[in-house]
Amino acid sequence: MGSGSGSGNYYGNSGDGYKLPNTATNTLNGLLGGFAVVVAGLLGLFTRKKRNQAK
Repeated sequence: MGSGSGSGNYYGNSGDGYKLPNTATNTLNGLLGGFAVVVAGLLGLFTRKKRNQAK
């Protein structure tokens, strides 16, 4: 790595400048998905509690 040989590596030998690896998308998607599950669970608990109090 880093020798600069070959085309399309992270050092931009393909002519379009430096490229960064795509690494953050899985982490961000996991965090957003987990947050959505927590919010959905809390909403479910609150609506269930309100239904039981209304009876």
